[in-house]
Amino acid sequence: MQEKPVESSPISVSEGIKCAQNIAKISVITLASIGIVELLVCQISGSVAATANGIDSLSDTMISFIVFMGLVIADRPADRKFHFGYYKVESFAALIAAIGMIVIGSIILYQSYGSPLLQHRHEIHQPILTMVVLAAESGNIPIQGNTN
Repeated sequence: MQEKPVESSPISVSEGIKCAQNIAKISVITLASIGIVELLVCQISGSVAATANGIDSLSDTMISFIVFMGLVIADRPADRKFHFGYYKVESFAALIAAIGMIVIGSIILYQSYGSPLLQHRHEIHQPILTMVVLAAESGNIPIQGNTN
């Protein structure tokens, strides 16, 4: 006896975009919160690592916000100006996000190259607080599990 494959109900494009908008919105809020906390810890402790992670989180927030806005515009219905809808705006937003990542990466590379040459020494005032915040932030790295 053969088993019939389970068919899932098709999701409309609009429903998929709404779901992606919710995910992007949560991503923006989470990354902004992490970045702000890390920058506050940087101000308290003087940690350069917390500063770098805070700036990284805020730049990721900007990228997620661009993607979110692309999804909002892509969900618009067709009109006189765009007869087939705004779906391609999502691809344009991804292009802008990619360019943003290249620019931010280039800035970080430039800053990293100059840092060892300058040999600034920083004293960390609250090392325990800094280690706790950086360890908590490192928990947001996605871990790939089994795909059975």
